[in-house]
Amino acid sequence: MQANYQPTVVGTFNYAADKNDGGEFSNTRPERSRQNLRPVDITIRNGRTWSQKPTLVNEGLMITDHSSGKGEWSSKEWINSEYVPSCVELIKKLTGAKQAIPIYTPLQRRVDYGKYAGSAPTAGFVHLDQTRAIAQLFASKTAEAVGITFKRAAIYNIWKCMTPPPQDFPLAVGDRRTTSEDVHVLGSTVEYIGEKEERFESPYLSLIPADQQIYYYFPDMVPDESIVFIGVDLDPSNPLGCAHSAFKHPNPDGECVPRASIETRILAIFE
Repeated sequence: MQANYQPTVVGTFNYAADKNDGGEFSNTRPERSRQNLRPVDITIRNGRTWSQKPTLVNEGLMITDHSSGKGEWSSKEWINSEYVPSCVELIKKLTGAKQAIPIYTPLQRRVDYGKYAGSAPTAGFVHLDQTRAIAQLFASKTAEAVGITFKRAAIYNIWKCMTPPPQDFPLAVGDRRTTSEDVHVLGSTVEYIGEKEERFESPYLSLIPADQQIYYYFPDMVPDESIVFIGVDLDPSNPLGCAHSAFKHPNPDGECVPRASIETRILAIFE
C-alpha cells in the first residue's frame, strides 16, 4: 500500500435519483441499460488505515489474503475447477459455515470491457445485488440441486482485482448496519441470452443517499487479496447485506491499468 493514502477519500457515487424507479441494468447488453441516477460526493473510509478494521461479523465486510493461484482468468475450466473451489474454502474458513456452495457463474468486470468478450462493465452505481425474496428462491434451488436443505444461510460475495495496483475504479462496500430498507429502490437486472437474445429479468435494489451510510474501500489491492462481504443475509432479522459500487478514485498514486475484477458468490449454510 502506498504510504500517502489518507484515512478517507471523497468519491462520487451514483445513487437512484428518486424512489419511484430503480431502472434496468444489463451486464450482457450494457448499451440497453436504463437508469435514472444522480451523482453524490461521499466520504469513503480507507479500510486499510481506519482505526477499527471492518469485519464480517460487524460491518459485514473485510479484506483477506486469498491466493489467485495461476490466475488463468481467460480459462473458464481453470476458474471453475480451481478458483471457485478456493472461494468455497475461503468462505468456510472465514464464516465457519457447515457447508458452502457456489451460486451463480463468476462474473468478470472491466473498465475497458468492450475489448474483452464475455466481460461486463463496472457497476458504477450504489446497489444490492438482489432482494431477499429472490435470493431465497435461488439459494433454495441451488441447495436442493445437490440434495441440501437449510434453515439459516447467507450469500457472500468474493471480489478480486485481477489487475495490479493502483486501481482507477476500486470497489466501495457499505457497512450493512447503516443501510435501512427505507432507502431501497427496486430495479431490475436484465440479461439477453443466446442468439435470439432471450430476456431474463431479476430484481436488484438501488439506493437513495442517507447521512448514516458508511462505506469502505481498500486501495492498492493485489491479486492475492479479496474483499469478502455479505451480499444477502437470508435471515430477515439481520440487515439485508452490504450495498456496494465501483467509483472513480480521485487521485490514484501512479499510472493505472484499466481495472479488471472477478466476482464470485458463495452460499454459506449454517444450519
